[in-house]
Amino acid sequence: MARGLAAVLLVWGLCLPPAWAASIPDDGIGDTDGVVNAILVTGQFLYIGGSFTQVFEPNGQAAPRNNLAAIELATGAVTAWNPDVGGGAVEAMTLSRDGRALYIGGSFTTVGGVARNNLAVIDTTTDTNNVGDWDPDPDGPVNALALSQDGLGVYVGGAFTAFQGGAVSRAYLASVHALTGDVNPWFTGVDDVVHTLLPSASGTTLFIGGRFTMAGGLARPRLAELELSSGQGTAWNPAPDGIVRALVQDGDLLYVGGGFTAVDGGAPGSRNYLAALDTTATAPGSMDTGWDGGLDGPVHAMALSYDRAILYIGGAFANVNGTLPRSRLAALMTGAGGANATAWDPGAAGPSVNSLMMNAAATKLYVGGDFTDINSDPAPDARAGLAAFDVSPPVTTAAPGGGGYPVAQAVTLTCLDNAGGACAAIYVTTDGGTPQAQPGHLYDGNPITIAGNTTLRFFGVDGESNREAPRSEDYYIDAVPPVSSASFPGGSYGILDLEPVTLNCDDGAEGSGCAATYFTVDGSTPSTASSLYRNPLELGDFLPASGAGEVPLKFFSVDNAGNVGAVVTEQYRLDLMPPVTSASLPDGMYDTPQTVTLNCDDGDGFGCDIVYYTTDGSPASDGTVSDINGNLIPPSPVYAQPLRIDSATTINVLSVDKAGNKSAALVGIYSFTRQVDSSGGTGALGGLSLLLLVVWLVSRGREGRQ
Repeated sequence: MARGLAAVLLVWGLCLPPAWAASIPDDGIGDTDGVVNAILVTGQFLYIGGSFTQVFEPNGQAAPRNNLAAIELATGAVTAWNPDVGGGAVEAMTLSRDGRALYIGGSFTTVGGVARNNLAVIDTTTDTNNVGDWDPDPDGPVNALALSQDGLGVYVGGAFTAFQGGAVSRAYLASVHALTGDVNPWFTGVDDVVHTLLPSASGTTLFIGGRFTMAGGLARPRLAELELSSGQGTAWNPAPDGIVRALVQDGDLLYVGGGFTAVDGGAPGSRNYLAALDTTATAPGSMDTGWDGGLDGPVHAMALSYDRAILYIGGAFANVNGTLPRSRLAALMTGAGGANATAWDPGAAGPSVNSLMMNAAATKLYVGGDFTDINSDPAPDARAGLAAFDVSPPVTTAAPGGGGYPVAQAVTLTCLDNAGGACAAIYVTTDGGTPQAQPGHLYDGNPITIAGNTTLRFFGVDGESNREAPRSEDYYIDAVPPVSSASFPGGSYGILDLEPVTLNCDDGAEGSGCAATYFTVDGSTPSTASSLYRNPLELGDFLPASGAGEVPLKFFSVDNAGNVGAVVTEQYRLDLMPPVTSASLPDGMYDTPQTVTLNCDDGDGFGCDIVYYTTDGSPASDGTVSDINGNLIPPSPVYAQPLRIDSATTINVLSVDKAGNKSAALVGIYSFTRQVDSSGGTGALGGLSLLLLVVWLVSRGREGRQ
């Protein structure tokens, strides 16, 4: 990019005072061989429009591009996208909501070899044949574009008087359908050229600036606010006495730049080229009287820093704040800063800066214009038409960082600007309050002693007044280890009594706070390599398949200061499986009295405790069983010896083990082929006859085995 002026500019650069880091152009992009009037930044690309024929990459390689180009932000390379705008300059750009359509305005006559007068749309997703059918065809130059809030309209400002070959009359300001190119009915009655457009933050009005004297049906010299619903002007009327070229809004405050020397009816020279106006005030009375940049030349472009504390301005001025040299570019403090200039001083050489735009994060400022170099650039290459500056805030760090410590700490704050240099100042508080840029909060460079629980809040300011957002570090001075406990104590438990076990850590009100709890369930001593406690423990998950056994839970906690608590042990003896009840005699039909033995098996559990039964068909109960109406059933008889059954009988059985687990209900239904009489006889045979029959059958059986 040396291209002829390198030697002269190098000698000139040696005479300049040292530049702060952010005043030095970023070498991530190249420049152009002409003028850049409009800049648009997306996440991936930098679009530039103006009056040029070549765009240079950072290595100096030239890419032929007529008046419009796209640069890849990651590499600085000029993309293959080449709309080839001919017949005049590009002055304005705006992008569709989806990023696919780039609307351009200017004084051109062709795009991609297709006739397009002053206004066109270009597909950003294809490199060739990317000019759409959209063709509003204004009869004069377009200076400004803005997309409507719904993305369906494009507001157009300029020096035109008609569209569509003269078929639609619209002087200086119009709304065009973003998809069809038809001129919308919206009409405002502006009587002279419009240079800048800005939809308001509320989304209901549109600010316009230029050299007109009437707008929205009212006398509104050079600056007006129009209702988007009707096109009518609002009551707001600051009435600058000269042309308005640039607008930036910050809440209720509107920064206005241009070629005027007074606003709000003030005397000429009372507010030169730049003003801050209250959009909620009626005029006169909207001007911020305490904020005055004191410029000696017009402002063409503006952009705000990420925190709205700095207003970057570009134009054709040479001085700010009265006599402070700032060639074409300056950074002014907003609000209570009183428009005082920061140390940022790129010093563009040439007629003017025409365009400024921040990236989405407001860490990079892109500058376009009619300049031949950035004077502070220490490199021998000229920076013509295009430059970028890193204006990211500085970064302040604390060492050591926040956390828990067993002893008092000496904390040092260090601030580095965006090029790694030292900052101008650091402001800090030790009580958790928000630090302010005032002497009482100024960090003196000495270590800050932290002897107790403390919240440090701090921020740095670099040499160009870029200020970072306040940062916080929390410190805990803690020499006492934490105490661990379990929500459920060790002991013997059945399934009805056991709950998930929560492990608790208490580091005390003045402690550094618990950091982690570690545990084991195999009897080993836990360490920081053991399982990390995260959720309540289901102890049954650690038992064998039998559902019974012991779980030796051991655990300890560590706090944020690194203190290690004592290991706590809770021994759990668990029986989570209910017992199983069985009867010695299967249910069924019998023709003689029977004896039934009831059995309870608890497997690997704690053992059976008690068996309840009934023989009348009612449910067996241990006193906790409810009937169908929800009423508790009294305890049933306790099984002690085998049961003799000599009539139709239904046996219900409930077993309870020593852990309190209850078996599933056992029901045995027994019936007989003959009714047993009340005297103990059965059918036609009395008791003695039955006994003799049994003895005879038994003896016959023995004889048969001899």
